[in-house]
This record gives sequence, structure tokens and C-alpha cells, in this order.
Amino acid sequence: RIFEEGHEIASHSQIHQNAWKTMPWTSYKDVSQGYQTLEKWMPENGLFRPPHGKLSISSWAALRRRKAKVGWWTIDSGDTYPSPPDSMAAAETLKKRGGGVVLLHDFDRTRNERHDFVIQATNFLLKTIEEEGLSPKKLGDILANTDNRT
Repeated sequence: RIFEEGHEIASHSQIHQNAWKTMPWTSYKDVSQGYQTLEKWMPENGLFRPPHGKLSISSWAALRRRKAKVGWWTIDSGDTYPSPPDSMAAAETLKKRGGGVVLLHDFDRTRNERHDFVIQATNFLLKTIEEEGLSPKKLGDILANTDNRT
């Protein structure tokens, strides 16, 4: 359904390992298996978002082999930290910088303060984008206009 509705699909690896804390062959395999899982919804060189924002030489090699672009975030919403983050902080940072790529996690959540935070932060971000005359974009569309070599 996500693919059919036009949303962008990117690989985030198979089991979300921190590439700096795993053996080289393990991080290479993790990247490769993530792409295999998504192969019917994205091209072989589709966008990759590194787990924990980390790449190693071996995970980089797996991406280089595919000629994949790497999608980095520039603003951390703080939605994975133990204490509840300020749902407006990411929007304020976006406003100060005149744009950016905001990290929000979409994993399954039970209805709790984290779920509510992601909804609130998304609403604040969309409101800020509109007020600042910015426009939301897919990361792949942004990277299509850059020289993002892996």
C-alpha cells in the first residue's frame, strides 16, 4: 500500500545494526539483505538510510557495488531518547536553518507518549514548513539534484 500510494521506500538494512560495532562481513550482509527484502518495491540502487547514522568500509562497499545513494538526516528529533523530547524543537531548528532532513522513526509503537510525540512533531514540522514558505520533499528528489556518491 505504501508503495502504491507514491511514498518513497528506502533500505535501512535488514536488522538495523550499527556498522561501527559489527564485523565487516556482518555489516555488508546486513545492507545486502535489506535490499533483497525490498527488491520488488525499489531499484537495486535505491536510497539507503544508515542505521544509527553510521557506515563502515564494508557497508559503504555494499552500497558502492549497487551505486546506491545515501540519505543522511541533518536534524535529530530526539524520538529515541529515554526522556520525552520537545516536539517543537525539531521545527525550531528547521526554521533557523531554513530547511533540513528531520529524523523521525516510523517503527511500530503502542499508543503512548512516543507515538504522540511523533504525531505532534510531524504536525509542528508541517506547520513550520508552510509558515516559512518551504515545501516538503522526498529525500530521493533532493538527492537527485546532488552529487551524492557513496
